[in-house]
Amino acid sequence: MRITALPLSVLLVAAASVPDTVRIAPPYLDAPEMAAQRALPHGTLHSFIMHSRDSRIYPGIRQRDNAVTQRRDAYGNRIAAPADEASEAASYRREVFVYIPAGYRHGTEAPMLVVQDGRDYAARVTAALDSLIAARRVPPIVAVMIQSGGGDAQGSERGLEYDTVSGRYAEFVEREVLPRVTALYGVRFTHNPALRAAMGGSSGASAAFAMAWFHPEWYGKVLSYSG
Repeated sequence: MRITALPLSVLLVAAASVPDTVRIAPPYLDAPEMAAQRALPHGTLHSFIMHSRDSRIYPGIRQRDNAVTQRRDAYGNRIAAPADEASEAASYRREVFVYIPAGYRHGTEAPMLVVQDGRDYAARVTAALDSLIAARRVPPIVAVMIQSGGGDAQGSERGLEYDTVSGRYAEFVEREVLPRVTALYGVRFTHNPALRAAMGGSSGASAAFAMAWFHPEWYGKVLSYSG
């Protein structure tokens, strides 16, 4: 059987002609576990700030805005630029959110979940963990939800942290973030990779995958979507 590919212009016109009232799927509904429930025991959510000046691993960059970094191909995609032309040194501050489950005994080793783009997920992850822990579907988990150093794509601090395929970001978390959490809140983390997970969406998902790929001795589980 011969299959004929339609030109992109034809597909775009066809898509544009579909009325807005046509549904291609039922509306998405959040799982009930994602909603905060008053009757459940609630963990506590803390936050603290990390500054670039205190980091040896990520001292800080930002994306340059110049003729080189603004180049596009025929389809409008950004053309990659050499690293020294795409970025320059810059400071940043990042917020780190820490969810400590109800009933956690300080000083004991806890399972952990590291979440990228932490501010975007703090409320939902907190509600979900409250629900799942209360239902005994997961053990009491400490979640460390880390905001990136800012920006997006090549040349930015977020791009350096999340889109660089290496173990560097996992090492940053292990050596600079988790010790701060322990010092501030008395939380200790298990060393068993089967009880340590990384999570993220988009570039954050790529970072989560790289954390486990390059450091399987630290992370045995990954929740990656749209990555």
